[in-house]
Amino acid sequence: MVILFNAIAYFIPKRLTAIELLTTTLFATFLQLVTDTFLDLKYDLYGYFRIGVDWESLI
Repeated sequence: MVILFNAIAYFIPKRLTAIELLTTTLFATFLQLVTDTFLDLKYDLYGYFRIGVDWESLI
C-alpha cells in the first residue's frame, strides 16, 4: 500500500516550482536530523543498540 500511495503522490501534477520542492525537502530533512539528535543526546531515547548518534544514517 505504501508503494502505491507513493507512486500516486509522485505522478500527481504539482503546482510547486522545483526550488520550492527542494527547499521543503531540505527543511524536512534538517528538522528530522536535529530532532532525532536532540532527543537522543538530551533524553537518551534512541539508545537501543548503542548510545549516541548513528552517524552512518547521515550519509
